[in-house]
Amino acid sequence: MKSLILFVDDEKDLLSNMKIILESNDYQVVTALNGKKALEVLSRLEKNPDIIISDILMPEMNGYDFYLKVSQNRKWVRIPFLFLSAKNEIEDIRFGKMLGVDDYISKPYKINDVLARIKIILDQKRENKETSEKINDKLIKAFKFEEPLLNTLDKVKFIFLYHLKWENRKPIIINRYPKNEIPLINLDEITTHSYSSMIKIYDKIRNYNEYIFSLTMSFLEVYILLDWIKEGDHIGNDVQEQTYMLCVIAPNLHYLQGERIKEILKEISSKIRKNEDWNIKEFWERLLYIYEMKL
Repeated sequence: MKSLILFVDDEKDLLSNMKIILESNDYQVVTALNGKKALEVLSRLEKNPDIIISDILMPEMNGYDFYLKVSQNRKWVRIPFLFLSAKNEIEDIRFGKMLGVDDYISKPYKINDVLARIKIILDQKRENKETSEKINDKLIKAFKFEEPLLNTLDKVKFIFLYHLKWENRKPIIINRYPKNEIPLINLDEITTHSYSSMIKIYDKIRNYNEYIFSLTMSFLEVYILLDWIKEGDHIGNDVQEQTYMLCVIAPNLHYLQGERIKEILKEISSKIRKNEDWNIKEFWERLLYIYEMKL
């Protein structure tokens, strides 16, 4: 089945030309002249596009506002998003990346570069989907409860941070915060199932410096960072890899909150790799702030 691309730009000639080029490269394409019309197109589509490519400077609704609308909609939040814009100053690119878009291409551009970026993003999406399906099959066994109403739970009790390591072929919880439990939900089992599942695809994901993954199940979000450090020295001793995982369990959050959580996991991981001390409670408080302030 052909991948579906939503292309958004207020230049009609460019929109028409790109549609022809993309379709000649075996993509299915739908178009819109600005963010407002693009939202209307999205709402009418029977299936989500595989990628959204959008200009920034457009009338009625610019690319930034369009992206934020997409990222706040749970149905569309996981669609890869690429800015294609004449706003090519370093600050513009940095701002686009800060928002959380998957890529940013400046005009003027070479069409081969655009096609290459699209292929990379779609390949990554396909790989992440395969990984998600493998892990989901394992994790579903951990959910042995009837879904409680989220508003009956104290939000302070509903952000959890875990640190685990792989030892003797099984996951070991090193630390977690807070220590309390949530009735009907076995959080320890969720995290250990997550780790066990990811280790099964270790050979595939270890090509990354670190592997960050998020999974939505029921009303929960599970954010995972898997990484490894080398133990021992290079002089006469064997160097062994120590695999570890950081995990955040939280209620359903919007895209930008999820991106902030992933940045915090990266920060913790950096400290672990450098063998630096870190306080799990302090990082949990930062996670809680993201949740409560809707950042």
